[in-house]
Parts: sequence; C-alpha cells; structure tokens
Amino acid sequence: MSYLESMFGLTGKVAVVTGGGRGIGQVVAHGFAMAGAEVVILCRSGADETLDIITRDGGTAYYIAADVTDE
Repeated sequence: MSYLESMFGLTGKVAVVTGGGRGIGQVVAHGFAMAGAEVVILCRSGADETLDIITRDGGTAYYIAADVTDE
C-alpha cells in the first residue's frame, strides 16, 4: 500500500452518495469506489449507468431508490 493509499484510501469503508445516478454525484460515487469504498447510491431516477461504470472499473456499488427530500 502506498503512502497516499494509506492516508486517503477508503478500503473497508462505505460511502453513501445522494444523487449518484448522474452528473456530479456519479463522478463522486465513482471516485469513492476507485478509492476503495463500497458505494451506496441513493437517487430517485435510477443508477444503472453509475453501477455499470463502477463495476466495470472493479468497484462495488449498490443502488437504493429514495427521495432524500421526503421524510
């Protein structure tokens, strides 16, 4: 493990990304996954493309349909 991976790596962590189905949220979710985190994506519209990108690049991600603005 390199110095940067030991300082900033997310291996063994879980990242929850709201709005990860597209745009900035998709890029953030992918970044977390590439840093080693398992990613849980919450969004209303679906996250199939994001899941495909992350798994294609060797990461792990899950999708939960949710509207975080509705309690």
